[in-house]
Amino acid sequence: WGIDGCSVPTWAIPLRNMALGFARLAAPDHAPGQRIIKAARVHPFMVAGTDRFDTSLMRALPRVFVKTGAEGVYCGCIPHAGLGIALKCDDGAGRAAEVAIASLLAKLDVWTAEEKQILTRFSRHELSNWRKIGVGEVRAVRSDQSR
Repeated sequence: WGIDGCSVPTWAIPLRNMALGFARLAAPDHAPGQRIIKAARVHPFMVAGTDRFDTSLMRALPRVFVKTGAEGVYCGCIPHAGLGIALKCDDGAGRAAEVAIASLLAKLDVWTAEEKQILTRFSRHELSNWRKIGVGEVRAVRSDQSR
């Protein structure tokens, strides 16, 4: 085990198990999980706070629940589809994790056309210098496009 960014003792858990845990959290017969999901939908600010990706995404797309962890970890669920998701950016980069989770969600065939457009907007992170001049972007690419 280790200590995470919030100083909570944390055990090593495979991503598959994290995704399974979030899928179970959203299961219709899991009343405590349903209460958590409902509370997050009504008050997404309480999940992550001001100017945070989690809060912004859940406000824009109420049918998803996402939560960041320390060092590039993201987990979430899509209750209406019964799916849990988890990812980890090896270098711990939060901005890459945000783009990756939005891109992953957008690839799933569980959204309306309008929801897919919302996810597409979250699937890129514009980079600018100190003078606010655009200098690049963070975006997901397929592994066969990365070379």
